[in-house]
Amino acid sequence: MIRGTLIYVTLMQNALTYLSIISLAALLTPSIGNCQTPAPTDVTTNGVVASSSSSTLVVRTDTGQFVLFVFSRYAVKPATVPNGATVTVTSYPREDGVQVATNVRVRSGGPEIQAAPAPGATDPVATPKPKPATAGAPTEDVIPDNVRALERDIKRQSRRFGVGVQGGVGLDPEVVLVGLTAKLGPIFNSDITFRPNVDFGFGEVTKMFQINLDAVYRLPLSPRAGRWSAYLGAGPNFSFVSQNYERAAEGDNSVDFSDFTFKTGLNVLAGVEYRSGVFYELKAGVWTIPTLRIMVGYRF
Repeated sequence: MIRGTLIYVTLMQNALTYLSIISLAALLTPSIGNCQTPAPTDVTTNGVVASSSSSTLVVRTDTGQFVLFVFSRYAVKPATVPNGATVTVTSYPREDGVQVATNVRVRSGGPEIQAAPAPGATDPVATPKPKPATAGAPTEDVIPDNVRALERDIKRQSRRFGVGVQGGVGLDPEVVLVGLTAKLGPIFNSDITFRPNVDFGFGEVTKMFQINLDAVYRLPLSPRAGRWSAYLGAGPNFSFVSQNYERAAEGDNSVDFSDFTFKTGLNVLAGVEYRSGVFYELKAGVWTIPTLRIMVGYRF
Protein backbone atom coordinates (compact mmCIF):
# COMPACT_ATOMS: atom_id res chain seq x y z
CA MET A 1 0.00 0.00 0.00
CA ILE A 2 2.79 2.42 0.96
CA ARG A 3 4.74 1.53 -2.16
CA GLY A 4 1.71 2.19 -4.37
CA THR A 5 1.18 5.55 -2.67
CA LEU A 6 4.80 6.55 -3.26
CA ILE A 7 4.55 5.61 -6.96
CA TYR A 8 1.34 7.67 -7.27
CA VAL A 9 2.96 10.69 -5.60
CA THR A 10 6.01 10.40 -7.87
CA LEU A 11 3.85 10.28 -10.99
CA MET A 12 1.89 13.33 -9.84
CA GLN A 13 5.10 15.25 -9.20
CA ASN A 14 6.41 14.39 -12.68
CA ALA A 15 3.11 15.42 -14.25
CA LEU A 16 3.15 18.76 -12.43
CA THR A 17 6.74 19.32 -13.53
CA TYR A 18 5.87 18.68 -17.20
CA LEU A 19 2.83 20.94 -17.00
CA SER A 20 4.95 23.71 -15.47
CA ILE A 21 7.53 23.41 -18.27
CA ILE A 22 4.80 23.49 -20.96
CA SER A 23 3.09 26.51 -19.36
CA LEU A 24 6.38 28.38 -19.09
CA ALA A 25 7.20 27.62 -22.73
CA ALA A 26 3.76 28.83 -23.80
CA LEU A 27 4.28 32.11 -21.93
CA LEU A 28 7.78 32.71 -23.28
CA THR A 29 7.12 31.74 -26.93
CA PRO A 30 5.10 34.88 -27.89
CA SER A 31 7.72 37.13 -26.32
CA ILE A 32 10.57 35.41 -28.13
CA GLY A 33 8.64 35.46 -31.40
CA ASN A 34 7.92 39.18 -31.01
CA CYS A 35 11.60 39.93 -30.39
CA GLN A 36 12.84 37.96 -33.38
CA THR A 37 10.15 38.80 -35.95
CA PRO A 38 10.38 42.38 -37.23
CA ALA A 39 7.20 44.29 -38.07
CA PRO A 40 6.30 44.13 -41.78
CA THR A 41 7.37 47.14 -43.82
CA ASP A 42 5.05 48.67 -46.41
CA VAL A 43 6.25 48.46 -50.00
CA THR A 44 4.97 50.61 -52.87
CA THR A 45 4.88 48.98 -56.31
CA ASN A 46 4.08 50.73 -59.60
CA GLY A 47 3.24 48.78 -62.71
CA VAL A 48 0.66 47.43 -65.16
CA VAL A 49 -1.95 44.81 -64.25
CA ALA A 50 -1.29 41.50 -65.99
CA SER A 51 -4.01 39.50 -64.23
CA SER A 52 -6.59 40.12 -61.51
CA SER A 53 -9.27 38.23 -59.61
CA SER A 54 -11.29 38.67 -56.44
CA SER A 55 -8.39 37.35 -54.35
CA THR A 56 -5.20 37.97 -56.37
CA LEU A 57 -3.46 40.61 -58.46
CA VAL A 58 -0.45 40.20 -60.75
CA VAL A 59 1.44 43.37 -61.67
CA ARG A 60 4.28 43.79 -64.16
CA THR A 61 6.65 46.42 -62.81
CA ASP A 62 8.62 48.96 -64.81
CA THR A 63 11.64 46.64 -64.67
CA GLY A 64 9.70 43.78 -66.26
CA GLN A 65 9.24 41.72 -63.09
CA PHE A 66 5.91 40.08 -62.25
CA VAL A 67 4.74 40.48 -58.65
CA LEU A 68 1.85 38.48 -57.19
CA PHE A 69 -0.34 40.13 -54.54
CA VAL A 70 -3.10 38.74 -52.36
CA PHE A 71 -5.61 41.19 -50.95
CA SER A 72 -5.73 41.74 -47.22
CA ARG A 73 -9.09 41.44 -45.54
CA TYR A 74 -9.53 45.20 -45.33
CA ALA A 75 -7.76 46.19 -48.55
CA VAL A 76 -8.82 49.47 -50.18
CA LYS A 77 -9.30 48.78 -53.89
CA PRO A 78 -11.72 49.29 -56.78
CA ALA A 79 -14.49 46.74 -57.30
CA THR A 80 -12.67 45.59 -60.44
CA VAL A 81 -9.13 46.16 -61.64
CA PRO A 82 -8.94 45.72 -65.44
CA ASN A 83 -6.00 44.11 -67.16
CA GLY A 84 -3.69 46.71 -68.66
CA ALA A 85 -4.47 49.33 -66.02
CA THR A 86 -1.58 51.25 -64.49
CA VAL A 87 -1.69 50.88 -60.71
CA THR A 88 0.13 51.77 -57.52
CA VAL A 89 -0.03 49.01 -54.92
CA THR A 90 0.86 49.39 -51.26
CA SER A 91 1.67 46.04 -49.64
CA TYR A 92 3.77 44.24 -47.06
CA PRO A 93 5.70 40.97 -47.46
CA ARG A 94 4.49 37.76 -45.89
CA GLU A 95 6.69 34.98 -44.51
CA ASP A 96 6.24 32.82 -47.62
CA GLY A 97 7.30 35.70 -49.92
CA VAL A 98 3.82 36.65 -51.16
CA GLN A 99 2.96 40.36 -51.02
CA VAL A 100 -0.26 41.28 -49.16
CA ALA A 101 -1.91 44.31 -50.79
CA THR A 102 -3.52 46.84 -48.46
CA ASN A 103 -4.21 49.59 -51.00
CA VAL A 104 -4.62 49.51 -54.79
CA ARG A 105 -4.90 52.80 -56.67
CA VAL A 106 -5.66 52.75 -60.39
CA ARG A 107 -3.80 55.63 -62.08
CA SER A 108 -4.96 55.00 -65.65
CA GLY A 109 -6.99 52.46 -67.54
CA GLY A 110 -9.66 52.14 -64.83
CA PRO A 111 -11.67 53.97 -62.16
CA GLU A 112 -9.51 55.77 -59.61
CA ILE A 113 -10.40 55.78 -55.91
CA GLN A 114 -10.73 59.31 -54.54
CA ALA A 115 -11.24 60.53 -51.02
CA ALA A 116 -14.84 61.31 -50.09
CA PRO A 117 -15.65 65.09 -50.12
CA ALA A 118 -16.36 66.86 -46.85
CA PRO A 119 -20.02 67.03 -45.77
CA GLY A 120 -21.85 69.74 -47.74
CA ALA A 121 -18.98 70.21 -50.18
CA THR A 122 -19.22 69.57 -53.90
CA ASP A 123 -16.69 67.74 -55.97
CA PRO A 124 -15.78 69.96 -58.94
CA VAL A 125 -13.81 67.23 -60.68
CA ALA A 126 -15.78 64.42 -62.24
CA THR A 127 -14.51 60.89 -61.77
CA PRO A 128 -12.65 59.90 -64.94
CA LYS A 129 -14.34 57.29 -67.06
CA PRO A 130 -12.67 53.90 -67.40
CA LYS A 131 -10.33 53.74 -70.36
CA PRO A 132 -10.00 50.67 -72.52
CA ALA A 133 -6.84 48.65 -72.12
CA THR A 134 -4.10 49.90 -74.41
CA ALA A 135 -2.89 47.84 -77.30
CA GLY A 136 -0.02 45.58 -76.46
CA ALA A 137 -0.94 45.47 -72.75
CA PRO A 138 0.38 42.40 -70.96
CA THR A 139 -1.94 39.43 -70.71
CA GLU A 140 -1.98 36.23 -68.71
CA ASP A 141 0.00 34.51 -71.48
CA VAL A 142 3.19 36.39 -70.60
CA ILE A 143 3.04 35.63 -66.85
CA PRO A 144 5.86 33.26 -65.81
CA ASP A 145 4.77 29.69 -65.08
CA ASN A 146 5.78 29.80 -61.40
CA VAL A 147 3.75 32.98 -60.78
CA ARG A 148 0.78 31.60 -62.68
CA ALA A 149 0.89 28.31 -60.71
CA LEU A 150 1.00 30.19 -57.40
CA GLU A 151 -1.88 32.43 -58.51
CA ARG A 152 -3.92 29.35 -59.50
CA ASP A 153 -3.32 27.67 -56.13
CA ILE A 154 -4.37 30.77 -54.19
CA LYS A 155 -7.50 31.15 -56.33
CA ARG A 156 -8.38 27.50 -55.63
CA GLN A 157 -7.89 28.00 -51.91
CA SER A 158 -10.12 31.09 -51.82
CA ARG A 159 -13.07 29.55 -53.69
CA ARG A 160 -16.34 29.30 -51.80
CA PHE A 161 -17.07 25.90 -53.33
CA GLY A 162 -14.81 23.00 -54.23
CA VAL A 163 -15.00 19.25 -54.76
CA GLY A 164 -12.41 16.50 -54.54
CA VAL A 165 -11.59 12.88 -53.93
CA GLN A 166 -10.25 11.16 -50.82
CA GLY A 167 -9.12 7.76 -49.63
CA GLY A 168 -7.58 6.11 -46.61
CA VAL A 169 -7.83 3.33 -44.09
CA GLY A 170 -10.05 2.71 -41.09
CA LEU A 171 -9.09 0.90 -37.91
CA ASP A 172 -11.41 -1.08 -35.62
CA PRO A 173 -12.61 -2.60 -37.88
CA GLU A 174 -9.98 -2.62 -40.61
CA VAL A 175 -11.37 -1.24 -43.88
CA VAL A 176 -10.13 0.58 -46.96
CA LEU A 177 -12.00 3.83 -47.63
CA VAL A 178 -12.61 5.71 -50.89
CA GLY A 179 -14.95 8.63 -51.40
CA LEU A 180 -15.82 12.14 -52.50
CA THR A 181 -15.51 15.39 -50.55
CA ALA A 182 -16.74 18.95 -50.94
CA LYS A 183 -15.98 22.34 -49.41
CA LEU A 184 -18.62 25.04 -48.87
CA GLY A 185 -18.16 28.38 -47.23
CA PRO A 186 -17.03 30.15 -45.27
CA ILE A 187 -20.25 30.08 -43.20
CA PHE A 188 -21.07 32.19 -40.12
CA ASN A 189 -17.37 33.05 -39.78
CA SER A 190 -14.49 33.56 -42.23
CA ASP A 191 -12.65 30.59 -40.67
CA ILE A 192 -15.54 28.10 -40.59
CA THR A 193 -16.36 25.91 -43.61
CA PHE A 194 -18.76 23.04 -44.25
CA ARG A 195 -17.04 19.84 -45.46
CA PRO A 196 -19.62 17.17 -46.40
CA ASN A 197 -18.18 13.91 -47.68
CA VAL A 198 -19.22 10.35 -48.50
CA ASP A 199 -17.09 7.20 -48.15
CA PHE A 200 -17.42 3.59 -49.18
CA GLY A 201 -15.46 1.17 -47.00
CA PHE A 202 -14.70 -2.46 -47.62
CA GLY A 203 -12.75 -5.00 -45.61
CA GLU A 204 -12.56 -8.73 -45.07
CA VAL A 205 -15.70 -8.74 -42.91
CA THR A 206 -17.08 -5.19 -43.04
CA LYS A 207 -18.77 -3.39 -45.92
CA MET A 208 -20.04 0.14 -45.29
CA PHE A 209 -21.31 3.38 -46.80
CA GLN A 210 -20.94 6.61 -44.81
CA ILE A 211 -22.29 10.14 -45.06
CA ASN A 212 -20.32 12.69 -43.01
CA LEU A 213 -21.62 16.23 -42.48
CA ASP A 214 -18.49 17.80 -41.01
CA ALA A 215 -17.82 21.45 -40.21
CA VAL A 216 -14.25 22.63 -39.60
CA TYR A 217 -12.57 25.64 -38.03
CA ARG A 218 -9.30 26.89 -39.54
CA LEU A 219 -6.75 27.45 -36.79
CA PRO A 220 -5.02 30.87 -36.93
CA LEU A 221 -1.55 29.30 -37.14
CA SER A 222 -0.79 30.47 -40.68
CA PRO A 223 -1.95 33.21 -43.12
CA ARG A 224 -5.35 32.70 -44.71
CA ALA A 225 -3.82 32.10 -48.15
CA GLY A 226 -0.57 30.61 -46.85
CA ARG A 227 1.15 27.43 -48.00
CA TRP A 228 -0.77 25.34 -45.47
CA SER A 229 -3.43 25.63 -42.81
CA ALA A 230 -4.46 23.40 -39.89
CA TYR A 231 -8.02 22.82 -38.80
CA LEU A 232 -10.24 21.07 -36.25
CA GLY A 233 -13.77 19.89 -36.83
CA ALA A 234 -16.74 17.74 -35.93
CA GLY A 235 -20.00 16.60 -37.42
CA PRO A 236 -22.67 13.89 -37.50
CA ASN A 237 -22.03 10.54 -39.17
CA PHE A 238 -24.64 8.34 -40.84
CA SER A 239 -23.48 4.81 -41.73
CA PHE A 240 -24.92 1.75 -43.41
CA VAL A 241 -22.84 -1.18 -42.18
CA SER A 242 -22.79 -4.87 -43.10
CA GLN A 243 -20.66 -7.33 -41.11
CA ASN A 244 -21.06 -10.99 -42.07
CA TYR A 245 -18.50 -13.27 -40.44
CA GLU A 246 -19.97 -16.45 -41.99
CA ARG A 247 -19.51 -15.15 -45.53
CA ALA A 248 -16.03 -13.93 -44.69
CA ALA A 249 -15.10 -17.38 -43.40
CA GLU A 250 -16.33 -18.89 -46.67
CA GLY A 251 -14.34 -16.37 -48.72
CA ASP A 252 -17.46 -14.61 -50.03
CA ASN A 253 -16.71 -10.86 -50.41
CA SER A 254 -19.90 -9.92 -52.24
CA VAL A 255 -22.08 -7.05 -51.02
CA ASP A 256 -25.62 -7.85 -49.86
CA PHE A 257 -27.59 -4.61 -49.68
CA SER A 258 -30.39 -6.30 -47.70
CA ASP A 259 -27.99 -6.96 -44.83
CA PHE A 260 -27.02 -3.38 -43.97
CA THR A 261 -27.57 -1.91 -40.49
CA PHE A 262 -28.11 1.83 -40.02
CA LYS A 263 -25.88 3.54 -37.44
CA THR A 264 -25.47 7.17 -36.36
CA GLY A 265 -22.52 8.72 -34.61
CA LEU A 266 -20.25 11.73 -34.28
CA ASN A 267 -17.00 12.57 -36.06
CA VAL A 268 -14.16 14.45 -34.36
CA LEU A 269 -11.32 15.37 -36.72
CA ALA A 270 -8.09 17.28 -37.20
CA GLY A 271 -6.21 17.93 -40.41
CA VAL A 272 -3.79 19.93 -42.50
CA GLU A 273 -4.52 21.20 -46.01
CA TYR A 274 -2.09 22.71 -48.48
CA ARG A 275 -2.52 25.50 -50.98
CA SER A 276 -2.05 22.98 -53.80
CA GLY A 277 -5.31 21.21 -52.82
CA VAL A 278 -3.83 18.22 -50.98
CA PHE A 279 -5.04 17.52 -47.45
CA TYR A 280 -4.34 14.99 -44.68
CA GLU A 281 -6.92 14.20 -42.03
CA LEU A 282 -7.22 12.14 -38.86
CA LYS A 283 -10.82 11.37 -37.91
CA ALA A 284 -12.16 9.59 -34.82
CA GLY A 285 -15.67 8.17 -34.61
CA VAL A 286 -17.85 8.26 -31.51
CA TRP A 287 -20.66 5.64 -31.46
CA THR A 288 -19.78 4.66 -34.99
CA ILE A 289 -17.28 2.53 -36.91
CA PRO A 290 -14.48 2.56 -37.78
CA THR A 291 -13.36 4.27 -34.61
CA LEU A 292 -10.28 5.77 -36.32
CA ARG A 293 -9.80 6.89 -39.92
CA ILE A 294 -6.64 8.15 -41.60
CA MET A 295 -7.48 10.03 -44.81
CA VAL A 296 -5.66 11.78 -47.62
CA GLY A 297 -7.31 13.66 -50.46
CA TYR A 298 -7.21 16.35 -53.10
CA ARG A 299 -9.66 19.19 -53.80
CA PHE A 300 -9.82 20.64 -57.30
